[in-house]
Amino acid sequence: MLPAKNRLHNKKEFQEVLKRGAKLYGQMVMVRYIANTSDFKMGLIVSTKVAKNASDRNRIKRLIREVVRREFLKENKFCRMVIIARKEIVDKDYDQIKMELKKILKKQGF
Repeated sequence: MLPAKNRLHNKKEFQEVLKRGAKLYGQMVMVRYIANTSDFKMGLIVSTKVAKNASDRNRIKRLIREVVRREFLKENKFCRMVIIARKEIVDKDYDQIKMELKKILKKQGF
């Protein structure tokens, strides 16, 4: 589980990143981020267009949170990011999501 201090909590925080953040595109996700902030915070958006069942959306969110917690949280990169899932992520497993996020975020030096 991603610690509460590392999560975006309210609409204002999400809107700030979505409006001012740079975009990174992948096959399974799109990442909006603001670099060089004072801390690391992350939020997730998995809409009903991606997966109709709440259990599928929750599974996707759990997998993405775990990838971020294991791979990116320990690197002390200070940014705020929102990860937006796409339909292609539905049947993917942990390793495929990890490879996708690493590939996307490596472009920007994360």
